[in-house]
Amino acid sequence: MTRNQPREEARRTDAANQTRRENVSAMLERLAKAMRQLDERGEGLTAAEVARRARVSRTFLYQNADARTMLSDFRVKAAQSSALAAERNASRREAIWRERALNAEDSLSEARGEITLQRRTIGSLLGKIEELESALPEESAKRLLGENESLALQVREIKQDLRNTEERLAAARANNRSLDERIAELEVTVLTRDGVKGD
Repeated sequence: MTRNQPREEARRTDAANQTRRENVSAMLERLAKAMRQLDERGEGLTAAEVARRARVSRTFLYQNADARTMLSDFRVKAAQSSALAAERNASRREAIWRERALNAEDSLSEARGEITLQRRTIGSLLGKIEELESALPEESAKRLLGENESLALQVREIKQDLRNTEERLAAARANNRSLDERIAELEVTVLTRDGVKGD
């Protein structure tokens, strides 16, 4: 054994260690890049998918402490992002249905007010008709009766509009309840799915 052999072996060992560190650093960079791409695209996160995208082994993901930490942090972030997105969507849908329900209730209130006003008008006109019938000729009485029938028809139409509005309001409320239940189911599904992918 020559005097230079130990130095040569030490140099080779240092070079091998440096190469290994560079390889690990390159793998960690690819891993970070793959996770960013998956996050931007909103794609599912599994260890196998991350390893495939980063061109690293799953063993590396679990044996390297930095890779394990990156994967764990990314899973937490992805779960939080999914939960926030689901919450925003749920809030948006709920706001839309609440607005529809409020609009239907406003329409219902307007229709009821209109019906009340029409009833008063009809009552007033009926009273006038009775007063005038005795004093008016037959043609005038017929004209007033025609107007009365026209007003009665308007009242029926308004009542029908009121029924239609009440039905739309009931449907909007039922849809709102159904969507609330569906949103709750989707939130559970998203959280459960993220928990399964984390395993």
